[in-house]
Amino acid sequence: MKGRYKGVLCKLGTYRIRGEDKPALYYLDSPNQEMMFKAGFNEVHYGLWVKILTDKEYEEIIDIFNDSELPSIIGYVNDVE
Repeated sequence: MKGRYKGVLCKLGTYRIRGEDKPALYYLDSPNQEMMFKAGFNEVHYGLWVKILTDKEYEEIIDIFNDSELPSIIGYVNDVE
């Protein structure tokens, strides 16, 4: 699922930490790098920017992404990938 979190276009998925899958946002695009840092993304591997979510954040993200007005943007992003 793709959507915007604090102005950053990202994809919802999981990231494995110490043998456990955690909900995470994967960075796709943002207007500037500062916005990405403010949203809490970290470089977990070279070139891979992720925000690991708490359970509370995950619930909020699901609500935000479900209410998002991104269908046209998501279609465009899928066509480009």
